[in-house]
Amino acid sequence: MKAKCRIIAVITTLVLAIGMFGFGEVSVSAEEDYTPILKVKKINDGTGVKITISNIYMDKYYGYYVYVSSADMYKGYESVSGDTCIKGLYEEDIKKNNTFSFKVDGMQPGTYYFRVETSGWGDSKRISKAKKVKIAKVNTTDKPIPENVDLASIEKGDTFFMGYYEQNGDMTDGREPIEWIVLSKTDSKALIISKYVLDILPYNITEDKNTTWESCTIRQWLNKVFYKEAFSKSEKSKILKSKLKTSGTEYGAGGCTTKDKVFLLSYEEATSTKLFKDKSYRRVRMTPYCGCRGASETDISGWLEDSSTDAVMSICWLLRGTRGYPWEACTVHQSGEVINVGDCFVDHSYGIRPAMYIKIK
Repeated sequence: MKAKCRIIAVITTLVLAIGMFGFGEVSVSAEEDYTPILKVKKINDGTGVKITISNIYMDKYYGYYVYVSSADMYKGYESVSGDTCIKGLYEEDIKKNNTFSFKVDGMQPGTYYFRVETSGWGDSKRISKAKKVKIAKVNTTDKPIPENVDLASIEKGDTFFMGYYEQNGDMTDGREPIEWIVLSKTDSKALIISKYVLDILPYNITEDKNTTWESCTIRQWLNKVFYKEAFSKSEKSKILKSKLKTSGTEYGAGGCTTKDKVFLLSYEEATSTKLFKDKSYRRVRMTPYCGCRGASETDISGWLEDSSTDAVMSICWLLRGTRGYPWEACTVHQSGEVINVGDCFVDHSYGIRPAMYIKIK
């Protein structure tokens, strides 16, 4: 019996020594919890939030990712919640005490759910408890449109203002007028597109293998949320309901014909030299509000043939339809090249440039 006890004692001593001096790996005790802790506090009169993450272990996980979901992102589309990664944290971001804080300003009114996920798969991943935050509508006066334009006199390449959308990221000073570029015109109508990327949203909120323009959530958002909230009654009377043909994928799936007031440009429209002289005309900047939503621009000056020391900032934006597989989104790259196949997925968020036909006479 004494010999058995001595053997157990020796084994216990060896296990403790291994743990103390770093020989081998010791399993984590059941009491130790690596789940990140999330705190969300309203700031700036309730139009933004401060997010604080604690219980961070960079020796176990190489990254932490902050997601926000909003059932109000797609009003009018039942049981839908957008899901966007707004921040990725890595070892160089963590300054002290295994905590990290950042702010999200200029949020649109609605109910949001924040959460933090660690890197990893299956049982190794840790997910924080979700935090619910309601951003109330701020009673503000929209900024005046700089000048009234005679639509009958506009020409291809002209810009003008029509409608409102939050753009400067400050929800307390009203929405800003939307600036549009005229892509083409006839005697009676004009095709226009927003001069800037106005928001960051996915083509469809799930990676549906049968995604079509007719069924995707961004089409619902453009025609039920954006159209309703951005334009006055008189402006809506100028927006035409247009019959759109959207081509299918290279494998013959997803083609459809719809009638829409607001839409995204198609692959064929984006590559048309009648609408865009060359790829430089497809490059676009985003509004500061998109930065508040977690988006960022890329300096593409090093990619250009006439490369200079001056920064050339641009952001990727979304097109109508899918070209490769039905779950691959069609986009305009930061360089201005149109990407019809590759690693752009329908449930990832990209820049949104609404387009529409308007009556000019």
